[in-house]
Amino acid sequence: MYIKKFYIKNYRAITKELEIEIEKQSLIPIIGVNECGKTTILNAIFAFDFSNDSLNEKGKHLQDIKNLYSTQSGDSIISALIAISKDEINNFIKRANQEIEKREKAKNGPFDSSKTKDTNLFNPSKKKIFELPDVIKISRNLNTKEYFIDNFSFGNKTYDNIFCSDIVIHLPYILYFDDFRDSMEEEVEITKDEKGRYFGWLEIIETLFNRTDPNYSVFRLKEMEERERKSVLAQVGKKLNITLTNEWRNFKLEDKENLSINVEYRTRRDSQNKEREFLKFDVIEIDKEENARFFFIRDRSKGFYWFFNFVMKLEFNPKENLNSRYKAIYLLDEPGSYLHASAQEKLCKKLVTLSESSSVIYCTHSHYLLNPDVIPLGNIRIANKDSQKNITLKSFYDFDKTQNNLQLAFQPLYDALHLKPFSLDMNFDTIVLTEGITDYFLFMMFNKDKKRTFLPCTGASSIKQFISILLAWRKDFFVFWDTDQEGERVFNECKNFFGEELTKEHFRKYSYLNKNLKKVTLETLIDGIDITMIKEELNLEKNVNTKKMLSHLYYSKKRESILKNISSKTLDNINHNLNQLTRS
Repeated sequence: MYIKKFYIKNYRAITKELEIEIEKQSLIPIIGVNECGKTTILNAIFAFDFSNDSLNEKGKHLQDIKNLYSTQSGDSIISALIAISKDEINNFIKRANQEIEKREKAKNGPFDSSKTKDTNLFNPSKKKIFELPDVIKISRNLNTKEYFIDNFSFGNKTYDNIFCSDIVIHLPYILYFDDFRDSMEEEVEITKDEKGRYFGWLEIIETLFNRTDPNYSVFRLKEMEERERKSVLAQVGKKLNITLTNEWRNFKLEDKENLSINVEYRTRRDSQNKEREFLKFDVIEIDKEENARFFFIRDRSKGFYWFFNFVMKLEFNPKENLNSRYKAIYLLDEPGSYLHASAQEKLCKKLVTLSESSSVIYCTHSHYLLNPDVIPLGNIRIANKDSQKNITLKSFYDFDKTQNNLQLAFQPLYDALHLKPFSLDMNFDTIVLTEGITDYFLFMMFNKDKKRTFLPCTGASSIKQFISILLAWRKDFFVFWDTDQEGERVFNECKNFFGEELTKEHFRKYSYLNKNLKKVTLETLIDGIDITMIKEELNLEKNVNTKKMLSHLYYSKKRESILKNISSKTLDNINHNLNQLTRS
């Protein structure tokens, strides 16, 4: 059982139903200008799971959910399309029946199912439950806080809510990472609600105890003898510090490496003289004289504060083993904002690795978290507000390129692709401008000259401005042109603008080896046999176009092995064009 998609409707400025596919794309960076709705999307997804209601600044994602731009918006609905088997559905039906019986017994005394109305209990044989597909769409009304199943009902709203709520509890955990919202307090109270449930940081801490030893539980501390309790806490602290140290080496947030976390058990009585239990977490730093100094976690650097919260939620995810397909859904709002550049680069790779077993959705303005060598462009989503102030979310390829804020919305992506003028001052002898990102993908895969790099533009017409920039920066460069109608038009336009001498020195057109054809495009450089082979190796459908195929190949772990099987005909064409990028 796992989540395939999320749907958001009438949540703040999201009026039209917004869809987020997480099954096929488990890593989704969201970019866009400020106030375009990036954080709103994360908050909406986080609100789907009622276990998160008290988190994120004590429920900020459930506050002010009404769309202030519209006076007629309906209820806020967050939905999830869930893959679920018939056996799982029947198990949840049994559990819902048990809960109904429990409630009836508590309300009316001894329970007699024979006297219960048919709407209270559900018998699969009475309704066509087996006609349901292997996916169901569960929705949560954030105005009433109740769940329902789209286009289906068991005949009783209370039953529907119980059934859906139980499924949500067993779905992958949805974790929200913000720099300083929902951060762990120095003291975490050990308590359960009236139903014996506990959520949030207490779940994470209980997981830490269980991972230390399956017999350990934070809820057993009170009954332990003091020396036994101290031994357990010492083991838990050791487990925590080993985990933090291992991740610390990856990120290197500070020069100091003599920090550790101390875990302490405390009790005190409240105003009603009720004894309450807490776990206290302190940072211990050993100074040069080997004296121990105790600090609150909040007193450390902002980078360490973020790091501690991130590692705790990442490594001690309480629902990690409940689902074999996706361990969790991670929502990160501006992750690593307080990390230095090299730490952000390592975080980017960490998020990619994390997405191999979980779903990761993050908002960012940092180009370090959009490294084009590890983040597929097709995964990136651009958040934007249309003329009616409605939040939309589109892929990089579908985004409206005529909008006035295009440069701002794509700025993190431009940075990642080195498209800002000051980024052109790089340690390469030669820069080659290409018409688009697909040209970049193809030639970078075969480029063996370490002193040469390729710079993707946004179409033939955008090349002109970058030629001017490269001339101003006195960079050696070439321009690669398609010889289709648009490529020829812009080529001639640039030729007339920059002159014959520059054109001869810097402009190059795609061509075939031993062929003199007028129209040569990037796609035609690849032999049809190789296109078929690559699609088969990548498990792509036959109708996938060549540009999309190259994008998949560039980011595939099988890339090196596939390239070894490329035919000599394709290799000759590509090398023939690369050989044009030399000075006579």
